[in-house]
Amino acid sequence: MNAVRLRPLVPPARLTDYSSFKRRYSSDADDLIQDFFVPALSRAVRYDRAVGYFTAGALARLAPALEAFLDRADEYSAPIRIVASPNLPEIDLRHMDLGYRRRTIEEECTHHRPEFDDALRAITWMIEHGLMEFSLISGYADGTECLYHEKIGVIEDEESNYLTFEGSPNETSSGLGSNIESFPVHRSWVEAEAPHAADAKAAVDDLFDPAGSRALRVEPFPKALEEGLVKTYLPRRPRTRTSRGSQKMTNHTQRTDDAPVLNLPEVPAGIDLRPYQSTAIREWFNAEGRGLLAMATGTGKTITALGMVERLARVYEEPPGLFVLVVVPDNSLVDMWEDELHKWSIAPVCSTHPSALTRLENALRTQRVKGGTSVAVWTAQSAANPKFPSMLSDFSSPRLLVADECHALGSAGNQQLLTDRFHYRLGLSATIERHLDPDGTNILKDYFGEVLLDIGIGEAVRLGALCHYTYNPVLVPLDSEEMDEYARLSHEIGKRIGQSGGLNVQNFDDSAKMFMLQRARLLWHTEGKVGAFREAVESLPESQRNYSLVYTAEGESPLTGERQGPLVHEVATSLGLNFHDFMGDTPLDVRSHLLKELGSGTIDGIVAMKCLDQGIDIPTARTAHFLASTKNPRQYIQRRGRILRQPQDGSTKVARVFDYIAYPEFAENFNMERKLVAQEILRAKEIAEAADNKNQAVAMLRPLLDRYNLWDTLGEG
Repeated sequence: MNAVRLRPLVPPARLTDYSSFKRRYSSDADDLIQDFFVPALSRAVRYDRAVGYFTAGALARLAPALEAFLDRADEYSAPIRIVASPNLPEIDLRHMDLGYRRRTIEEECTHHRPEFDDALRAITWMIEHGLMEFSLISGYADGTECLYHEKIGVIEDEESNYLTFEGSPNETSSGLGSNIESFPVHRSWVEAEAPHAADAKAAVDDLFDPAGSRALRVEPFPKALEEGLVKTYLPRRPRTRTSRGSQKMTNHTQRTDDAPVLNLPEVPAGIDLRPYQSTAIREWFNAEGRGLLAMATGTGKTITALGMVERLARVYEEPPGLFVLVVVPDNSLVDMWEDELHKWSIAPVCSTHPSALTRLENALRTQRVKGGTSVAVWTAQSAANPKFPSMLSDFSSPRLLVADECHALGSAGNQQLLTDRFHYRLGLSATIERHLDPDGTNILKDYFGEVLLDIGIGEAVRLGALCHYTYNPVLVPLDSEEMDEYARLSHEIGKRIGQSGGLNVQNFDDSAKMFMLQRARLLWHTEGKVGAFREAVESLPESQRNYSLVYTAEGESPLTGERQGPLVHEVATSLGLNFHDFMGDTPLDVRSHLLKELGSGTIDGIVAMKCLDQGIDIPTARTAHFLASTKNPRQYIQRRGRILRQPQDGSTKVARVFDYIAYPEFAENFNMERKLVAQEILRAKEIAEAADNKNQAVAMLRPLLDRYNLWDTLGEG
């Protein structure tokens, strides 16, 4: 059996001790929670409710009354019993079902009581601990359908004193809050009211009695769910906000500098979630709103995340609403998220906006009154501003953190953003694992939760989410001058490896790492790569030389002092191609213009170093040239993903990847060089694995496989 929760010592209290109960309450004159439910439930040990409609949002309204009430209750005694019609919000149904399923699994039992204004967690926790039972009335016992619409409540204390209330409010957030509702109260200890109270209590007790006399079909929640009696619905929009419908913002020209219009997200027309996206959303809610999505570029991470936001927003539409923070690595992703959110009828506050903190503060102040959903899109650097978390600490509402390219938050400098301020958490990345940083990876998983969905590029191609591609590894030997420098650097590295006692890079001193970086730069800037690039472009028909992305090495060649980018432009110009740079200092508006020109065919290609590694959609790109790449899997996975997006016009394409691999012609230290080349082979194998020409690509690697006896690195297949 599950362990019994340790309860605080609560002095006895009786309903009869409170002399200020009124005979009638109305929400236009009374605060139903503070004036009635708090004094009643804080003195009670049982609460029975027969009602037409129930939603989890009612728990958030009743939060001030439930704390003391549950302190008096024993676990698994079902101090709260609800019987209602089988019409439930879709998301409430999932969390109620989760609570019943968890109740039967001892090791998953959660003993920490959540905050009751976090309605979904609260309802799961209460059912899980046997503090709440649900029954549903689907119609008459003979099978005739009807809508159960009674509204009776019974609150009882330890000495069996009770009061009943009957009237208009449903057990919903609106029913207990924003609506105008009223009900009379009858007390069992008041002689004139006792008969009415007894009749109302008997009517409710009869519903929970399997041998009851009322001709209704009353089923426990698990059985009703199993037999398909439950009907789900999507909560309506609050009347305090108007749906923007056909006025959804879809581009920058429709934006203003005003504070964002508070609203609930709406799924854009034409968006149909793929089965794996729907599964991910369901699993995230089953995990109480926490988890990681490892999804290859182009498989719809953003849309999946917004699907979760949209469904969570339905639960928290009433004040104080839902706050969503999207954290991204750089401003280009801020712009991408802003565009996408406008399609979902949400105008976010972005860290790139003028007076962003003031605008966000105003938005949250408005949300506190009107409810709805507000979204902030912030770079990690901006979110580290001390003013930002201090402002959030003053605003109490359910909060969701969406971390795009979440691997960046595993770094020592960004871990400060992983706070308990956000209960709901979602991490997005093509590759969750941090390169050579297992501790940072574990911190991410501890904070966000388990990986709920893992879709690599190979699977994404098979699913049709990404296009097919061919892979062409291009082997480029070092020339004699480069070999001399390579040998010198390798000799320096070899001396330090001997001093460190092994080949584990983490044990190397700073000087060894410095020489290794110099050698890597030498390989990145190998002069023969530019000639090989020319040959690769010339091998393509003229009609296939455009729509290209070229990734060049950073910095200057350690031997010639030349930059690779200008050399690439010289080749392109000589072949009649118009390439443009896309660098770190390229303004955002220029970047956007370049991407549009590439898409329209106005320019033939874009030359970048790192700026096109993540988060930018380029569905028109068809060819990628990797003149320089690190050993970090995230980089080549993301770069490959840049050209694998399906065309937006419904056409098909087969992309091409040219990967330029520099290698030494001879080895002074065979074992050390073999390890270095093996890393390149493993990278090439990973890219080739999902390519249409996998076997041909492996054959292109034969010179290195033979020279360094590396066929074993390919493994089976």
